[in-house]
Amino acid sequence: MAEQKKENNEQEKQKDQKKLQDKYIEYQMLEQMMNHLQEQMQAIEQQMAELLNVKQSLKDLEGSKKGSEILVPIANGIFVKGELKDTEKLVVNVGSNVTVRRSVEETQKMLEKQFENMKELQANAMKELQKYSLKAQDLQEELAKLLQE
Repeated sequence: MAEQKKENNEQEKQKDQKKLQDKYIEYQMLEQMMNHLQEQMQAIEQQMAELLNVKQSLKDLEGSKKGSEILVPIANGIFVKGELKDTEKLVVNVGSNVTVRRSVEETQKMLEKQFENMKELQANAMKELQKYSLKAQDLQEELAKLLQE
């Protein structure tokens, strides 16, 4: 009889240990997902900042005249002096190295739409992060209880 109790206790300990391991693995996975989401949010914020810079550049362009001297970026932080030939139409990359000519106004609208899409992505990522964070807190509490037993 005592041997039966001892065996049952061992089985209970193994079950508790397995439950603890499973919860810990789940917690680690949640932490990884939260880190990934935070990286995505940083990338979104960076893209939003770039869009704001481009929008400001377009506003600056509106005040420029044909023939004005400008600095043309050829690489990150490297510029060449150039002359502004056309202030009405822009050459816009629409993907896969395909470009189209668009007015400044059309381009501003396109950038605004992209910015709104980025804000929506940011909000969705924030909701997911909050959801994961709450789940992680619950798991921490469960782990603490299991460790005390």
